[in-house]
Amino acid sequence: MPVDMQKRLRKYISYKANAVRTAGITVSGVPVGTDALGLAYILGSADKAAGDPTFTTQFVASPTVTVTLDAMQIVGLKVAAQTFVNAMFAAEASANAALTATPPTITAFADVDAIFAAVPKVY
Repeated sequence: MPVDMQKRLRKYISYKANAVRTAGITVSGVPVGTDALGLAYILGSADKAAGDPTFTTQFVASPTVTVTLDAMQIVGLKVAAQTFVNAMFAAEASANAALTATPPTITAFADVDAIFAAVPKVY
């Protein structure tokens, strides 16, 4: 593979990983932000819920969707978010390994798209 194409694919892997990582997931029908801030909110609420089983919070899924979550639901949200993050790490590692394999098994942008399309986004 030409070095220029390998560099373009490496940049595309990074771009695609970030785009999928921050696009969000759906948990039990509720849209959940997976950007850094959204994940921080989830982890903070889950820490509170773990220490107080009576804890509830108003979760703003979008400007028009607010739901009340209890401690158990918050912990479930955290598990789903962690599962998604782990799947993203695995997809990005797989794409990078495929690009550096001999011979590379990623040779086109569509190959990268296919790897990230396989990451579950509904939990």
